Amino acid sequence: MPQDHKVGKLGYAKIQAAGGTITIVHIDEWGFNPTGGTEETTNTGTAGFETHEPTTKGATLTFGASWDANAMPHDTAPVFDVGDKITVELYIDDPADDVKFEIPTVIVTSLPVVSNVKGKVSWTCEGRVSGSWTNPTAGEE
Repeated sequence: MPQDHKVGKLGYAKIQAAGGTITIVHIDEWGFNPTGGTEETTNTGTAGFETHEPTTKGATLTFGASWDANAMPHDTAPVFDVGDKITVELYIDDPADDVKFEIPTVIVTSLPVVSNVKGKVSWTCEGRVSGSWTNPTAGEE
């Protein structure tokens, strides 16, 4: 089977703030970091080696965009702030392929804005996933 590598040039995010409509956000970058918790179960019967058991799954995510003076992120849909719960879909590439992470509940943990002397003003949303998510699956060919 031939490989089909993706690039992020067409990827974007769909965001729904509490009670709001689903809004497409044209972003510069996004990241999704699933993690798995473990509990140490080492005891005198493990011959001096640590042993562990899996516990819970969790994830964090980030997405960032350029500051748009015509659509500022604090007053243009989707409007959200630190502490809000939002729904997020992160698309791998062309949205028509429908290959995405679906994250029903993200709690926004920070919204830093950065201004560089030699660069653009940008903002980033950082959040922690609350509950489950759906990993991408191959789109229809």
